[in-house]
Amino acid sequence: MAEETWDKPVPDATDRCDSCRSQAYIIARAYGTLFRWCAHHWRAYEEKLLPNVTELHDYTFLLDEAAERWGQE
Repeated sequence: MAEETWDKPVPDATDRCDSCRSQAYIIARAYGTLFRWCAHHWRAYEEKLLPNVTELHDYTFLLDEAAERWGQE
């Protein structure tokens, strides 16, 4: 089986958190597997997983942009 790759400019609605199925904003490869996490679950697992992450795409800036757009700074 071919290794899954990440080649999108940003996550879309089909990218869901592997823990809770919310919108994923962190895409990370650890232990040879591509994981998707919401910001909440990434913070929960980050310390333990980060030493094993070989690829990391952090799109949490999109949350900041959305908050600014909606006046929730």
